[in-house]
Amino acid sequence: MKTVKVLSLTLLMSVVFAGMTFAQGQKRNAQEATPEERAAKRIEMMRVTLNLTPEQVAKLKELHAQFAQNREQIKDSAKQDIKAQKEAYDAKLKTILTPEQYQKYQEQRKNREENKQHQGNVKKNDRKKEGNKQHQGNVKKNDQKKTNNKQQQGNAKKNTQSKKSK
Repeated sequence: MKTVKVLSLTLLMSVVFAGMTFAQGQKRNAQEATPEERAAKRIEMMRVTLNLTPEQVAKLKELHAQFAQNREQIKDSAKQDIKAQKEAYDAKLKTILTPEQYQKYQEQRKNREENKQHQGNVKKNDRKKEGNKQHQGNVKKNDQKKTNNKQQQGNAKKNTQSKKSK
């Protein structure tokens, strides 16, 4: 009877641990997936949860492709608009500032852009470090659970032996 409880507890713990590991992997994979991969996954999820017909799945794939193309066009258009606005701003700024001031402004702007790039790389590295810390924390928790399980198993054996000797 005790063996069955211990085995079921061990099985439960391994299922929980596997689930946590799987969930972490899914999160990382979702972040690294391409837009096409995410769309395919979304469509598959909808197919299963909404019980879609093959015809509906085909139409849904077409719809996702159209919207992805539209999004890219909007992004390109927005980038062009922003670039045009920056150029117009610079042209007007150039008429306000002296040549020395404008040159100094350009240097400051260049430094800001370089700092933004550096900060972006630092943030990316920080996210990686945070993910590693989280993983290490989960490993420590699981090690603690294993230790507690071993202690419980040892206590169960002692109780069983003491009952037998009575």
